[in-house]
Amino acid sequence: MANDKRFVVKNGLRAQNVDFRSPDVNQSVLAEMLDDGRLTLSSSTEQILFLRSDGTVTLSPNNGNILIGTEIDNGVDKVQVEGTVNADNFVGDLTGSIFTNDSSILVDALTSTHYGTFIGTFQGEADGQSPNFEGDLTGSVFADDSTLLVDGLTGNHYGTFIGTFQGEADGQSPNFEGDLKGSVFADDSTLLVDGVSGQLVLDYNTTDDLSEGETNQYYTKTRVQRDSRIISLIFGS
Repeated sequence: MANDKRFVVKNGLRAQNVDFRSPDVNQSVLAEMLDDGRLTLSSSTEQILFLRSDGTVTLSPNNGNILIGTEIDNGVDKVQVEGTVNADNFVGDLTGSIFTNDSSILVDALTSTHYGTFIGTFQGEADGQSPNFEGDLTGSVFADDSTLLVDGLTGNHYGTFIGTFQGEADGQSPNFEGDLKGSVFADDSTLLVDGVSGQLVLDYNTTDDLSEGETNQYYTKTRVQRDSRIISLIFGS
C-alpha cells in the first residue's frame, strides 16, 4: 500500500538538518546547515553541494560531474552541457568548434583549421589561403610549394615582390614588380638613384660606357676615332 501520509507545516519549519532516505533505506542525502553559513547536501560518501549565505554555490567539489540538459554522464568532463551556452566571455581552455552568429565556422576543432579574418598577434603555422591576417605575424612564411618567402629568423624576404616597398633591400635576392620608394645603391655602395632629391647619379658614368648600334649613336671616343679614320681616308691625312 502506497504511503500517502504527509507531514504538513502551516507556519514554517526550523531544523538544523534533514535526513532524506530512499524507501529501501539504501540511499540517503543529508541537508545540513553549518555554523559558517553554509547549507550543505551530502551523501554518505560524497559532498554534493555547498550553498553559502552570500549566494556562492559550489557543486560536486570532490567527485561527480555536473550535467545540464542531459542525464548521460561521459564520466570524464566536470561540466557537461547538452544545448547552447551563452556567456559574456570564457576564461580558460575551450574544447570544440567555434561558430559565428550566422553559423559560419571560425574554428574547426576536428581539423584544427581557423577561418575568417585574424586580427591581433599570431604565432604558429598558418595557411595564408584560408584566413586574412590583420595584425602582427610572427614566424616564417612559406609558399604553397614550401618555398621560403620570409625567414622569421634572419628577417630575409625571398621571391618576387609586388607592391610598394619601404626599407632596405638586397636586389640580388628578390625581384621587384611595383613601386620602389627610396635610394638605390650599387653592390659597392655607390649611389645610383638619390631618393631624396629624385635624381639619377651619373657621376661615375660616361658615354664610353654605352655600346653603339644602328639606332643608338652616341658621341663616344670610339665613334670619334672611327669618324676620324673615315675622314682621313676620304680627304687624306
